[in-house]
Order: sequence, then structure tokens, then C-alpha cells
Amino acid sequence: GTDEIYFIHRGEGWLTTNGLPCPVAAGDLVIAPKGTRHSIRNPSPQQPLAFLVVELKAPGEGRTYQPTLMAALPSFLQESDAFHPASIEGQNVLLRIASVDLSAHFSAPWGRLSLVEIPPGGCVGDYREMTHDENVFVVDGSATVCVAHHRFDSDEDGLNVLVPRGIPHSIANRSSTAALTVLCLTVRRDLP
Repeated sequence: GTDEIYFIHRGEGWLTTNGLPCPVAAGDLVIAPKGTRHSIRNPSPQQPLAFLVVELKAPGEGRTYQPTLMAALPSFLQESDAFHPASIEGQNVLLRIASVDLSAHFSAPWGRLSLVEIPPGGCVGDYREMTHDENVFVVDGSATVCVAHHRFDSDEDGLNVLVPRGIPHSIANRSSTAALTVLCLTVRRDLP
């Protein structure tokens, strides 16, 4: 009864979808619409397999979608202004982004999934998603995510912050030498 995505964060493993096995690795995005039989396993006793899973309850009726594996999402990163404005020390910069419109793959109210690379010292200033909740997941790097008046800093285990629609938030790269990579996933909510 749920639509699910898996974003492979670290390691390698095997995904079996509707009985068909295939390898998965860090950076892969797995799209599993409702009704998809799937499992994932780590064959290595030494290396961890880490992934983010997000699932949404799908409507009882509606179109049936096919499962999809989008391999190596980071390889699609390109400079773009398709995200929110960013800057370094007051100067506007373009971010490297790879985006997927998840609403084209599911019947639940998914929005956009964006893998975003923020350069050293860069910041995406205060912005609001007015019709979507946003899940901000730190894939790699040192981040500070400010939501309203609350500050969240990533550590060696990463960071995952859910931001309700309409709430101002920002994402800053705390490193002056390494890029920050975040996964931003929006989910539509019915407006009152």
C-alpha cells in the first residue's frame, strides 16, 4: 500500500525487484511503486550498506507504475539555477544539481527529488516550500541546516531534517575545502 524510494548512501548490495536481482551502489536511486515486491541485502560481512528509505501511503486505486533503478545519480550533477539561490560570501553561485520529478513515477503525492552539491563555504539562503514538505538529507560533508530558529549540524553519522511547508530554512556548507552534498525531497500536502 506504499510507494517507496531507496537512496543508497554508502556501500554496495543486491536489490531484488519482483524476483529480478541487480547490483546497487552508493548514489543509486531505487523507485518502488506500490505493489512492487522488493528486498535489499548486503553481501559483505565487512562493509556497511547504508540507505535512506522514504515511503508514502499510495491511493487505493489509480494508475500502476513500474519500478525503476536510477544508477549513479551523482553522475548527473550539472550546474543549474533550478534550485534555490545560493551564495558564497555574498556572491551568487550556481549549484550542481541532479533532479527527478518523482510524481511521474508514483501515485502518492511525491514532488521533486534533488541531489544538490553546495561548494565549500556556500549557503542556500532562507527559502520556503509553500506547497510541499521537504526532507533534507546530508549525503556527504559538513552541513548546518537552520529551520526557523533551530540549528541542526551534521556529524559523522549525517543528518536528516524534515521541514514542514511554509517554514523558512537554509542549508550551509561548514567546510571551506570540501563540497557538501544533500538530497532534498519534497512531498506535496493537500492545502486546507
